[in-house]
Amino acid sequence: MARSKTRSKFLIIFLELLGLLLCFNFALYLMDVPRLDIFHDDTIKKQRFSSQDNVFRSEGYSRYHVNSYGLVGNEPVNLNRPGVIRTALFGDSLVEALQVSQHKKFASLLENDSNAIDENCGIETWNYGFQGDNLTNSYYRYVLQANSIPFDIVLFFVNEGDLFEITPLGSQDVGNRTIPSFDSRLENSMWFKFKYYFQRMTFALYYFRLRVKDYFMDTKNNFIELFADDKSQTINNVNKVEKILIPKLVKQIKTVDTKIKEQNKNVFFVGLPTARAMPEGLPTHEAFRQTAYQTLANALEQSGVNFINTYPGLADVTANGVDPYSAWEPGGHLNEIGHDIVAKQISAITGRSWQQTGGKEGCLNAIQ
Repeated sequence: MARSKTRSKFLIIFLELLGLLLCFNFALYLMDVPRLDIFHDDTIKKQRFSSQDNVFRSEGYSRYHVNSYGLVGNEPVNLNRPGVIRTALFGDSLVEALQVSQHKKFASLLENDSNAIDENCGIETWNYGFQGDNLTNSYYRYVLQANSIPFDIVLFFVNEGDLFEITPLGSQDVGNRTIPSFDSRLENSMWFKFKYYFQRMTFALYYFRLRVKDYFMDTKNNFIELFADDKSQTINNVNKVEKILIPKLVKQIKTVDTKIKEQNKNVFFVGLPTARAMPEGLPTHEAFRQTAYQTLANALEQSGVNFINTYPGLADVTANGVDPYSAWEPGGHLNEIGHDIVAKQISAITGRSWQQTGGKEGCLNAIQ
């Protein structure tokens, strides 16, 4: 009898906790608080949980959808459907672009500008951009998907920040694993869901703590300053960039370029500078970052890879007093104006290259 009462108490406590957790999660949804959607991955650092909606509020406000492939963006069409030019975009948070609405991202604008590539084809972009990714992470994300998704055009985005985040490409075998990498049966298990909602709850509490701290204290982002006031130190940094870091990064880029071209795919490397590399006039301008980006761009233009430099278009509007970035943080991300400029520069070059290759069979069946 006593054992039965104990079991009943435990059951009631469990149901109360479960109800409290569900109510809290529903409250978070009503309050439009960002929810945890990232999990650790041993191969490429981090990935996203699939098939969910979320909100981004750290830099402005936007809503985004994570599709069944764990990517920010709309659900792709059937992989067997003809008449689709699939373009994969790899890069860091400038490509991920959580700061703007989905239809304003250059990834989406490239889809809408299908006539620039092939008027008979439907364009579909797969946005693999992820905050903090360097070239190594981007390439591994590509390798994980290359055997299962028939990409036609592959774009790798680089900027001067990649010079200070170089890691070896390595030769480890990542096999044919596809994103998402976790077992779907585990994802649907009760334990996984409980653990996920618990993590979401703690993430929400952490988010609230940051917002309260920001409100009551004048906090500043703790970024590593690459530009020193000491002139000799600055010269040493420039020498290191020109003689060590740029040759090393360009070598990696050429290696990736060769490997992907061996698979008969159109591959481009897109120079997408941070706001700190922009000319004087923006509050985020740093002379050292500007020099580092321009030196990297010059090296890539002479390297033999297909290089698209978005700097001129962004610099032109800056000279006219228009800020293509948002001043949310030092080295801030592109705003809607910046995304539009980048999309036009990319489609102009990729479209011309695509037409020279003779197009793609079945492109009369375009996406409607």
